[in-house]
Formats: sequence, C-alpha cells, structure tokens
Amino acid sequence: MMKKIDLKSVIIGCLLTIIFFLAVGAKDNNGRFDKITANHIVVTDKLEIESDTSGVYINPGGISLLNNKKEGIIRIFPEGIQCLGLKGSAIISPNIISLMSDSNRPTIVLGKHDSNNGYIDIYQPTGNNSISLMTSKDGGIIKTYSDNIARTILGSDKAGDGILTVRDKKNNITSISSKQIISFNNQGQTTYQSGMKD
Repeated sequence: MMKKIDLKSVIIGCLLTIIFFLAVGAKDNNGRFDKITANHIVVTDKLEIESDTSGVYINPGGISLLNNKKEGIIRIFPEGIQCLGLKGSAIISPNIISLMSDSNRPTIVLGKHDSNNGYIDIYQPTGNNSISLMTSKDGGIIKTYSDNIARTILGSDKAGDGILTVRDKKNNITSISSKQIISFNNQGQTTYQSGMKD
C-alpha cells in the first residue's frame, strides 16, 4: 500500500533544510565580510586605466583608486605609492619621497643613498637641480646649482675642517679651507696657498 505524500510536510522539510544550511553557513568565520559596498571595481590584466569612471582598478601594475575624470588617483604598486592630482603629485617609495610639479617634474626629493646617508634636492620649475642638502661620513654638504652644475659646495673634509668650493661659468674652481686655498683654472693650472691660520 502506498502512502500519499503530504504537501505541507514536504514544504516544512525543505524549509527546515534551508534553515539548517543557513545556520551552519552563518557560523563560518572564514571569508567573513562585515560590509562590502561598491559602485565600480575593475579587475583587469591591462596596465593602463582606460576609463574616466571613478572606482577601484586592480591590474598587474598594482591597485589604483580613481576619482572622476582622472582628477585624483592613488596608485599602490610594488615600488611604492603614487598620489596624482590636478596640481602635481607625490611618489612615496622605500628610500625616496618625491613631490612633483604640474608638468610631472620633481620639485623636492627627500631620500637616502645606499650608504644610508640622507639627502634633500630642491629643483627649479625647469627640472634643473637648484639646491642639495646631504649627509656624508665626513659631515654635512650643501650644494647650490646653476645650469644643473654645482657652483658652490659647502661641507667638511675627513679631518673635520670646513671647505668652501666655488666654480664660475668658465669652470675655474677655487677651494678654501681653514688651512689652504687651491685654485684650478679651466686650462689645468693650479694655484696653491697654504700656511693659513687655524
């Protein structure tokens, strides 16, 4: 003799099964997100962002956060972080921080050399170096530039004496320390004066 299947019993059984799976799934903490809200997320294998839509772009070059019409971008990539805006940008990497002009030329660079000595370079709007401040094993050094050539250098030598070196437009060089004055002209002639008082 066959029993009839009650429709109410089938619905109750299905609902209890669904409730059981939902209850078991709710207790799983792996992959749990409190909240995800997204208007635009793109995962692509292209390096260039081809959209003017704001959103998050993930590609082989890193992660980019894009504002409308590319007016503001933050890029996180293996070499560091780049912040772009309408009026210049900044690049932050492990050994250097660069502030860039509107024309994407450096204005200020703060960093460290391989020898762990720090430096600050200040640039003209043309991109030419203007002033450098740096440390060395012998002390500090200040350089001023004209036409991207160091024209004055103020620092110290290995003995701890202060040195001032000046270069004119004809590449004649004069170096002054507390003990001597040395001049080199562009023809290779050297003038040496010592015996200065300490």
